[in-house]
Amino acid sequence: MYRKISKWLRVLIVLLACWPAALLAQPCLQGWQYRQAIYLDNTAGPSSTGLQVSWLTDAATAIADGKMRYDYADIRVLSQSGTAQPHYVEQESGGLIRIWARLSTLQAGAKDTLYLFYGKPSATSAASGSLVFDIYDDFNEPSLNSGQWESCLESGASLSLTAGKLLLDSEGAIGSRAQVTSLVSTSVAPLAEMQLSGETGFHEAYLGIIGGGNAGYAMSLRNDGGSTLRMVKVNYAGGCLSLGETAPVQSVSSGAASGVWAFRWTSTGAQHLAWPGNSGINRSDASLAYSDPFRLVLGHQNFHGSVSIDWVRVRQYVANEPAITSGTPLALVQDITASSNSPVCQGATLSLLASGDPSLSYHWYDKANNPVGSGQKVDIQGIGLIDSGQYRLEVTVPSGCNSQTRLTQVQVSQSTQAGVVQGSANLCQGDLLLRSVQLASAIGQVQRWEQSPTGLAPWSVIAHTADSLLYQGLTQDTYYRAVVQNGACLPANAAPAFIEIDQASRAGTVVGTTEACEGLNDGSLYLLDYRGLITTWQSKVADQAAWHDLNESNAELNFSNLDTSTYFRVLVQNGACAQATSDSFRVKIHPLPQPQFAFTPSCLGQSTPFINQTSIPEGSVKAHSWNLGDGNVSNNKGLNYAYSAPGDYTVRLIAESQKGCSDSIKKTVTVYPLPQPAFSFTSGCEEEGIDLLQNANIAQGGITQVWWDFGNGRRQALRPDTTFLPDEVGTHTTKLIAESDQGCLDSVWQTVSLFAKPHVAFAAADVCQGQSIQFTNQSTGEALQYTWTY
Repeated sequence: MYRKISKWLRVLIVLLACWPAALLAQPCLQGWQYRQAIYLDNTAGPSSTGLQVSWLTDAATAIADGKMRYDYADIRVLSQSGTAQPHYVEQESGGLIRIWARLSTLQAGAKDTLYLFYGKPSATSAASGSLVFDIYDDFNEPSLNSGQWESCLESGASLSLTAGKLLLDSEGAIGSRAQVTSLVSTSVAPLAEMQLSGETGFHEAYLGIIGGGNAGYAMSLRNDGGSTLRMVKVNYAGGCLSLGETAPVQSVSSGAASGVWAFRWTSTGAQHLAWPGNSGINRSDASLAYSDPFRLVLGHQNFHGSVSIDWVRVRQYVANEPAITSGTPLALVQDITASSNSPVCQGATLSLLASGDPSLSYHWYDKANNPVGSGQKVDIQGIGLIDSGQYRLEVTVPSGCNSQTRLTQVQVSQSTQAGVVQGSANLCQGDLLLRSVQLASAIGQVQRWEQSPTGLAPWSVIAHTADSLLYQGLTQDTYYRAVVQNGACLPANAAPAFIEIDQASRAGTVVGTTEACEGLNDGSLYLLDYRGLITTWQSKVADQAAWHDLNESNAELNFSNLDTSTYFRVLVQNGACAQATSDSFRVKIHPLPQPQFAFTPSCLGQSTPFINQTSIPEGSVKAHSWNLGDGNVSNNKGLNYAYSAPGDYTVRLIAESQKGCSDSIKKTVTVYPLPQPAFSFTSGCEEEGIDLLQNANIAQGGITQVWWDFGNGRRQALRPDTTFLPDEVGTHTTKLIAESDQGCLDSVWQTVSLFAKPHVAFAAADVCQGQSIQFTNQSTGEALQYTWTY
């Protein structure tokens, strides 16, 4: 570190030895906050008057840091003696700006310093291209300045100013020309520049300088299918200036044309051309005399096209321009303020604060003029009551402007004592009696009161600064405390008073089983969202006015075997607050269906009709279920059913209502057996009849009667045995019908036969004894055998 400091000291000594003593004085500019030295080294250059110089400055960083106005309106350039120098600002890429300044004088072989000032938000722009350059126009006026330019238009050409640009248009016939020539002139070696922003069509555009003999030179861009650039002569012969070729012509391909053009004519036979497509070429035409005053000419001619120009200027040319370097930006002693964190509490840290740039020097002194520290922030710990008073700040720039003094007053306060809030109480919610709490044993002033339902954060602010606080109608537990502060000391919270509030009784809401079926039932009810203790549950049936205590204090109530719709409610009481009663809750009891059916006993083989006679007091029956006692079931409302065997069957009918309530009834249904008729017979012969012998029986009960059906329309009843004598011989169907004591019938039939008797007859002739007699059988009928008896 020592070697580095020594090195810089040696460099500084050398610089001071080489730099003129007058340059050590540095100007100040009232109201501007920042200054930057711009060093000019003209050791290789000539003396000059009104020379334009430029340098680049990082404006983007200065703007981002809040040091420079975004529109550069606060930029000023002063000479070493403090004289304002005309300046102009151009926007460059990368956040840089180029600042031009016009020097009053610059001595040959000398060094000088300019000072760039910025950092005044209220400043208005003083930049002016017209004051900086010998000839200048940015074409921002509505029309061409007739006091600065004369124009010439030929063969339908035109010129106009639009959006800050000069448009030269030769869209007329071939030979048309639009040209302007400056009325302002300069006597120094001229360097003409212009910003070409665009070109269209076939054209010839030119920028040039004419001397005292109304003749000179110009650089010319010709676009007639191929773009070339060359130097031409400019002569005044009345009307527009005319262009003439130099010998030799020496045209070159132009390349890029849009951008900055530069043309200079510095002596007889010395011209220089530069444009975006070429960094520069020299020409040495000596056919025209070099003499001032010099004027600027620019134009467009000959073809169908136009050019657009942003600005033009002429500045002084010197072969060896001064070398320019920029110093470090330095904050000035402007708008400096001295402050502190006063008032502060005794024993705390006092902070002395200074606004301004860190490159300045800051020194602090107490009321007894004793130094207490240096820097923009000085902390004094453990400050006491005796340290109250006025503190002084002295600010100086490391070199240059005079120091300045600022004062700030410091006040030290006695420590705060918060005290205690008295008046704790236990009340019921909504108590409207006006009561108060009071602050005691405090040092300081009440800044506000605060309340909290828990005694913990967050606390709500009450904008009240008296030592007592009235309250009424509290709805929840509330802690009250006072926030006390003495002077600059930190505020402190008093010990709170607690107002315990019994919240209003809340009976809550009864939920649970809403409906059940009559008779065997059960359900549960629950009390939700209640506050307090349950005194009792109560109930009443729908048609009663009086409620009955159920002596149940739990939040759940179970019920069973309700026969009718019943209302329930709950009584709840919280602390000292009035008892609350819940809304009544109805448990709807739906009646059971009353199943009933009728039937007619039947005999085996017959269908038993079941007639459903179910009813219900309220609602409707939605389902029926029959259990027929033989393993078969049915869901029909009514039915006819034939059993497959006789006997007694237990039939059950279940009925279900639309509310899901069900009941059943059972009945015994008897199916009677059928009698079992049977008979035997003996076939007979004609005139004798057929003997019939019945043998009917029955499994249960008795047979009350039987009768015969001979298939001939004749029926003989109540004779178990009989002889059937058909009218005709042959086979006959005979049916025996038996009836039981329950009226059940059954029958059986058989085919019986009646045989015809044979009719015996024979013939014989009389013969003599000893002769054979011929007997001829003349019998008829079906005879199985014949027997002869002699």
